[in-house]
Amino acid sequence: MHDNCKAILVTDEGQRNLFDYYFGNLLNSKLYGIIAPGCIPRVKSAQLEASFEKKSRNFLCLASDFQLKGVDLVLAAWSKVTTYDPTAKLYVVCPNVPHWARNKYSTTNSIIFVNGGPINPSLKHKLYSDCDVSIALTHSHGGGVIAEALEYGHVIISAKWHCSAYEAVTRSIEMPYYFYEPNMYGKKWKTLSEFKELLETDKRSGVFDNVIQDLASEILRYATDHEITNTTRLRNLNCAETGYSLKKRNMMLSEIYQKLI
Repeated sequence: MHDNCKAILVTDEGQRNLFDYYFGNLLNSKLYGIIAPGCIPRVKSAQLEASFEKKSRNFLCLASDFQLKGVDLVLAAWSKVTTYDPTAKLYVVCPNVPHWARNKYSTTNSIIFVNGGPINPSLKHKLYSDCDVSIALTHSHGGGVIAEALEYGHVIISAKWHCSAYEAVTRSIEMPYYFYEPNMYGKKWKTLSEFKELLETDKRSGVFDNVIQDLASEILRYATDHEITNTTRLRNLNCAETGYSLKKRNMMLSEIYQKLI
């Protein structure tokens, strides 16, 4: 790598492991750890606690792509648990929900499809404010939704993938594989199109059935156990205010710059 490159910022061990896999120890001296995108809390703890009085818990799935963000898995998992808690709601915000999914799940009163995407800031704020749990699966890359959810003190259910930056504040679902899987990326699939084709085939053949079941269990946990949901929300908001805050990130950046200048 060119000598003018003084530093490569990595947010977690998962990213470091990818560099190790592809470059060995060649770039180790240039790798500097930093927290993932810094959070700016959007609510106060008192506001959060006031919302705990409501009887039901609402879930939010905010996704940029139906297939790559596993929205199909979220809908399948939700359909397994709604009979146990009919008061809970799932809000799905995704720009490319296929007609078959809308037709299949629109008859379920507990699933609300929010049209459009990207959504305007005021609607996004309302959705985060009205919901308690964010479901942020991914088959490829992500993290932005997790950071936003932290800012509102959400419980976060995510997928395990190459980025481990948020593992301390999420309930992670094991996935059979993901796009940047070191022993598969560039071998079993070389393009995103090939990867998406494999996803479709494996989902039809049941490879992801355990993911759906595990996700359904997590949804049921936070829909019914309000005490653990409330406690986790307060903890995550505290993380957004401290260890995952924008202030903390800027302090880390400043320290790195001072070392390099």
